[in-house]
Parts: sequence; structure tokens; C-alpha cells
Amino acid sequence: MSKALAWQVHLDKAKYALADLSGALGALVSFRNEAVAEVAAFGKSLGVEVNLEAVRALIARPYTLVPTSDPNEWYLVLSRIVNAPAVGWIVSQNEAFTVSRITRTMNVLSPLPAWVRAETNWAEPEHAARISNDHATVIVTRGDRETFLQRYGQFLSKSTADGFEIKKTGKGWIGFVVQMVKDGILPHTPKPVADEDWDDDAKCNITPRDYQLAAIETFRRNGAVSMIAPMGAGKMYTLGYIAAHVRGDSLILAPGSALVDAWKKFFATYAPSERVQVATYQWALAHLKELQKRHFSFLGMDELHRIPANDFSQLAYLPADYRAGATGTPWREDDRTPLIVALAGPPASIPWNELIERGVLLRPRVAAEIVNSDADKVREIKRLLDHHRNSRALIFCDSIQKGKDLARTLDLPFVHGETKNQLDVIKASPHCIVSRVGDYGLDLTDLTLVVEYDYLGKSRVQSAQRMGRLTHSRKSGEHITLFTPEEYHQFGDRLLGIRSELGDIEIIDLTGNHARPRTTIEARPRRASVPRIASAKKPTAVETQSGEPQDEIAAVLAMRPIAVKLADAKKSIGARTAPYCEMVFRYCFKAAFSPRDIADGRGITDTATRSRIQSACKAMVTCGLLVNADSGRYRANQEEIERARVLSAAMR
Repeated sequence: MSKALAWQVHLDKAKYALADLSGALGALVSFRNEAVAEVAAFGKSLGVEVNLEAVRALIARPYTLVPTSDPNEWYLVLSRIVNAPAVGWIVSQNEAFTVSRITRTMNVLSPLPAWVRAETNWAEPEHAARISNDHATVIVTRGDRETFLQRYGQFLSKSTADGFEIKKTGKGWIGFVVQMVKDGILPHTPKPVADEDWDDDAKCNITPRDYQLAAIETFRRNGAVSMIAPMGAGKMYTLGYIAAHVRGDSLILAPGSALVDAWKKFFATYAPSERVQVATYQWALAHLKELQKRHFSFLGMDELHRIPANDFSQLAYLPADYRAGATGTPWREDDRTPLIVALAGPPASIPWNELIERGVLLRPRVAAEIVNSDADKVREIKRLLDHHRNSRALIFCDSIQKGKDLARTLDLPFVHGETKNQLDVIKASPHCIVSRVGDYGLDLTDLTLVVEYDYLGKSRVQSAQRMGRLTHSRKSGEHITLFTPEEYHQFGDRLLGIRSELGDIEIIDLTGNHARPRTTIEARPRRASVPRIASAKKPTAVETQSGEPQDEIAAVLAMRPIAVKLADAKKSIGARTAPYCEMVFRYCFKAAFSPRDIADGRGITDTATRSRIQSACKAMVTCGLLVNADSGRYRANQEEIERARVLSAAMR
């Protein structure tokens, strides 16, 4: 084909694409005009005048941000006419709007969507600071010391060579840390894990996934990390991997004996060691003075969101060289959310939806069923159990007395605080009633039904944790919360934590004639607030750490030779660009793409992000996971992948 003819072909393709784009834009404009006309007609039927320009503006920009007196806090009013993700801490919700509180701390825990960050104008904090490991002084590492003193003077006393001493009276360093995290400053003093403290040859039968490796890398750079990931993402494997590789004695703390039993079985299976002690938070408090006399190489805190509580916060200061925590629900109903990362370490987070989209986790069906009475709740439980008669089910009941009564009615075991061998009893009973001792740590890979019969008021953490028992499962399941009308009015907010992560849930009204059809608000899947991973085909399920399905590309990335190269690529380009390495690898796994193709395909227009994508491509070429194709395009290095497969098979 001549150059002139080739040019004409390209030109024709561009014209056809432009025509398609014009047609699509025309259809969107037509749809908008039809919607505006319907609203106008509705207003006219009510005898009110409708501001059509405001309607058009709402469709074009279906949200508004309302500032508060605190520069680090806003309210987000988001119209539900669009399928947009919930953001932040949902305050209220109706058929038309969702109102959320968003804070700078939330952005520290897990980055908020770019459009929120841009509009709130949360630029990089003016100051950066590090609190000493003994919490006695703070070093100002960026910004003017005088303005730092003006901002935080209530917590500071006399000057030092490079900072200030921290007052020992008043709120002390805890209040100081909370305020800094609210301002977007992570005050940790990095203490990289020394080479002599890390055992590469540790007895450990765990191959970390890419996002687990990212948390491990954060830990090794800082000597501390707060891993924030959904239930079923393998946080136990991450903390266990770290505990196995840090030389010396380790202490793992967890809330509840069932979770402690799970931890002990985990270490016996994956990383046998006599140097790891596992205990409940309650036991550690009772033996606090004894533990304070010991020195641990590593302190691990499971269900990290529990640590900021008054009593438990003391455990974060047990003498240890390194520390880490993990949680799937980094929320607190009080004002202590900033302490979640302040007491454990810099965050390493991954959103729920990203792991669901990648096939690592299964999205459960989530519904609220409203019935007339507790008796109707029992009848509905019987119906649900009959539907799941050949699979595993858990019924949660907070009240011990209600649990015992329900157990007699259904002739099922009830596991609560006084039950011995809780985990064994639960696993031996396909259908089982559990108290709040089952909120954490239950890894039942055949679970298909979770029912909340009785619960702790509006607790979003409890609701999400109970739903999270299903994301541990290899099977598709459903989470049902049973409410009476009064309970739904009073405690319906407990479902908003799940809503903020997974999108809308079903509301099923069973209070009328049971023969009539159920009324349902269909679930709308939440759009991820992180770059959506493209896949050339439907993910292929494979077995992973705890049995969750994982897609083909993730399985390749999990191979140790590939994971090492990916880690090298990420390390070479810095924390902000590192997340794009896996994204470009996924795009280029089956076909060749240029950085511009990837950015355009994702609708990315800002120069900084496009530059990061290009840097990620180059880093992946340098480490050998991508190769140059043609015309500035890259593709996966299939020869290297095949070599890694052979090597991985030989290492088994």
C-alpha cells in the first residue's frame, strides 16, 4: 500500500470515528433535552415554575460541595440521577440525594476521587513533620517553623535544634497527632527495616499478591504500615508474612478468641514459628505491665480500627522495633479515625471495588428486609435457611438471650463468648447462630448466607464486617439484614458503610400482604474511584491464598519471579507512579498499547497522570515485564512470563 493510500485510509477512519462521536453527542443532548422537558411538564402539573437552566446545570454537574467552618472538612451533596460512587461518611440519603461528610483524613487513609480533591483545593500541606519514636519531640522537615508553631502551639513547648518539644500535659502528643493527620500530615518517623532484621529465607509458605507486596514494601521502607483492604483480601497473610520474615519475637493482637484461634491455625499452616505469640486485646491489657517489660521485634495489630479506643490505645505503645496493623473498615463513630494510621503506620490501601473487578473477591448480594415483628424475622430466617439448606449459613444475634431463644426455636447451635472451641463449633455446623464473637476472623470458604437478626444499633463497622464474612467465601452469597419498621427507621444507617463501598443495596418491604410482589430498589454497582482495569476477556478463576477467585493476569503477577520484578519497577519510580505499573501491564498483556492509547482509553486528560503512565511503561520495560513493540507501543514480555511459570513450577 502506498503512503498516499495509507494516509487516505487513516483519514477515512478518522472521519467515521468523528461521525460516530457526533452521533453519540447528539443522542446525549437529545436525552438531556427530553429529561428537562419531562421535569418541566411535571412542574407545570404541580403549578410551579421550573428553572430549566438549573435542571440542565444539575444534569451537567450533579453535585455540590458545601464548606464547613473547618478547612479540612466539607459536605458533599450528590444527586442520585447519576450512577456515581458514594464518597466519604454518608450522613443522610433519600431517593434523590446522598449527603456525605468528607475530610482530609479520609484522603490520607485512601485517596478520594480526583474531582473531589481538585474542588476542595486540598493542596500538599504547608508543613511536613516527624514525631520522634519516644513522642517527646517533633522535627519540622518542610515549611516555616514559625507558622508551624502558630498552627500547633497549643501542643508544643520549647524549641529544639530542628523542631519543638511536645507538651506532656493536656492532650499531649495524641491530640497533636490527631490534628496533624486531620491537616493531611503523616507524622511518622520512618525507620526502614534493617537488613539484619529481615530474613529472606524465612520458613513461610506465602506468595504475596501485588497489593500485598505494596503493603510489605511500605512496611520495609518505614518500619510500620496500616494495611487497609476489604475483608477477604488477605490481610492476615500480609501481617503473617511480615511476622515470619522479621527476625526475633513477634506479638500479634486480635479482638476475640475466635480470631486468635484463626491466627494460631494460620501460623501452624503457613509459617510455623515458636517466636510468634498471639493474644486478644483483652488479655494483653490484663498483662500490660508484664508485656511492657518485654521487647518485641514486631507488633501486629489485627482489626486496627479497634486500637484508638481508650484502653486498647495503650497497646500500640508496647515496646517493639517495628509495627503494623490491618483493617477492612477504617471508620470510627467518634473523632478518633485519624488515630487508626497514627498508631500503626503509613497507610497502604486498596478499594473494595478494585478487588471485585479484578476477580479477587466476589460481590455479594446485599439487602435489607423489613418485616412487621420479631416473629416475622424468625419465619423469614426459616425460609432463607430452607433456600440455603445445602450450603453454609450464619445468623448473627447480638443479644445473648435472644440468641439462646432463637437457637431453641431453630434447633441450631449458638456460639457466644462462653462457648468453648468457638471456631470448631462454627465450622462443624452448616447452619449456626453466632453472637458478635463472629464479627471478625471467620474465614468460611463455603459460606453463602449471612443474616443479621439482632445487631449493635447503627454500627456501620459491624454491618460491613459481617457482610465481609461472605467476601472470604469462594461461592456467591447474600447478606440480609432483618428490620422491623421501627428498627429500619432507627438503625437503617448501619448499612451505609456497605453502601459507600459497594453501591446501592436492595430494600425489600415485607410488611404488607406476603402474597404481593416484593418491592425492590435495584442495586446499582458503584463505579470505582480508582482507574478501572481493562481486561481482554472475562477473568479466569484460579485458586489463591484463601481460595478467592483471581483473574489470569493477577495469577501471573502473583508468581514470585514476576512479583519481584514488579516490585523493582515500582521502587524505581516512586509511590505516586507505582500504582500505574500493574495497570499498564494489564492493558498490554494481550495487545500492544502506547501510554497515550491507555490514557485516552481511560479518558485521562491531566498531564501529570499521563506522564505517570508513560513513566510506568518505561519502568516495566527496564525491569523486563514489558517490551517495545512498534510506534511507541508496549506489550507484555511473554517470554519472561513463560520463564517465570517454569521457574515457579520448579520451585514448588
